[in-house]
Amino acid sequence: MSSDHKFKLAKDSLVSSLFELSKAASQSASSVLDFYHCIQDENYDLDQAFLTLQQSLSLLGQGTNQLEAVVNQFGDKVGFRLVDQASSSLDPNSALTAGGKKKKTKKDPFAPKKPLTIFFAYTAYVRDSIIQERKDKNLTPLTQIELTQTISQMWRELDDEQKDKWKMSYNHELEVYNKRKEEYLESKRNGILIDFNKAPEPKANAVSTKGTEDDSVFGSKRSHDDDAEKKKKKKKAKKAKKEKKAAAAAAAAAAPAEEEN
Repeated sequence: MSSDHKFKLAKDSLVSSLFELSKAASQSASSVLDFYHCIQDENYDLDQAFLTLQQSLSLLGQGTNQLEAVVNQFGDKVGFRLVDQASSSLDPNSALTAGGKKKKTKKDPFAPKKPLTIFFAYTAYVRDSIIQERKDKNLTPLTQIELTQTISQMWRELDDEQKDKWKMSYNHELEVYNKRKEEYLESKRNGILIDFNKAPEPKANAVSTKGTEDDSVFGSKRSHDDDAEKKKKKKKAKKAKKEKKAAAAAAAAAAPAEEEN
C-alpha cells in the first residue's frame, strides 16, 4: 500500500470521525434538554439520573482532553490546526476562536432571566437550610452528590398539594418572564436600553392575591404558617388569662365562707 493511499485513508477516517463527533454533540445537546425536563418527574430516580449525568460528563471531558493532547503534540509537526488561525482571526463572524475553541455567546446583561424550573427552584430554596442545619449539629458536611440525594428524597416526600404550589409559582414566574421578554425585545428593536432584571416596583394599593400566593412559596413560604401559629398562641394566652381570672374569682368567693366557719 502506497504512502499516498495510507494518507488518504487516515484523512478520510479523521474527517468521518469528526463528522460523527459533531453529530453526537448535537444529539447530546438535545438529550440534555430532554433530561433537564424529565428529572422533575417524581417517577424518575433522581439520584441515579444525576449520577449517570455526572459520569457521562466525566467521559466527555476525558475524550475532549485526549483529542486536544493529540492535536497539541502533533499539530505543529504537520502544520495541522483544528481551525486555521489566520482565517479565524480575520473573520469576525467565525464561530471558533484561533485556539479552536467555540466562542462564548455574549449575554445581554439587560435581558430578563428565565426562572428556575420547579425542582431546581426547590433545590435552591432548601439547600442552604440543609447545610446550616448540619453545621449547627456539628455534622460532617455533605458532598454535592449526597446533598443532591437528600434534596431529591425531600422532593419525593412532598405531597401533591405542596408540589402543586411550586408548579403554580413556576407557571406564574414563567408568565411574567415571557411578558418581560417581549418588552425587552421590543425595547431592543427601538434602541432603548432598559434593565429588565430589576424587580418591578410594587404599585400602591394594588396587592395581587396571586402574587401573595407565589410569595408564600418562594422566600415567604412560611408566612401563612407563622400567622396561624401567632393566632393560635394568642387564643391560648387569652384562654389561660380567662381561666386565671375565673380561678381568682372563685378563690375570692370562697374566702368569706371560710372566715364565717
